[in-house]
Amino acid sequence: MTCVCETQAHATREGKMFIKSLYDQVQREFKNTEFQFDEVDKRAHELLPTIYSLEDDSGREIKVIDKQTGETKNVMDCSLILKGIIEKIYICRIYVAGSRTGEIKRWISEKNAEYTKIGV
Repeated sequence: MTCVCETQAHATREGKMFIKSLYDQVQREFKNTEFQFDEVDKRAHELLPTIYSLEDDSGREIKVIDKQTGETKNVMDCSLILKGIIEKIYICRIYVAGSRTGEIKRWISEKNAEYTKIGV
């Protein structure tokens, strides 16, 4: 099977609703084609929220000093990469079997061009 549609790793509520609706639409449009819907729903790392705690007196919180203000901040507030690790991952994918993959990808792109930002 080949993936024909996928959301971003941190799909929004609208993105989740869109891809589920798209799955229903594509099944109706291509009736004699085998499809599968796949979802991933979990945290990338379960330990980091402890580091993020602003009231952590265990010494595990990592503090940094802002170069411009001199203010002490939690490293989680300064790093988009670290924030991304503790955000819940939610990915949806639509898979198709057979030789119609290209045709179905084009249909999805044409039918739903306004949603290309979520990985269609």
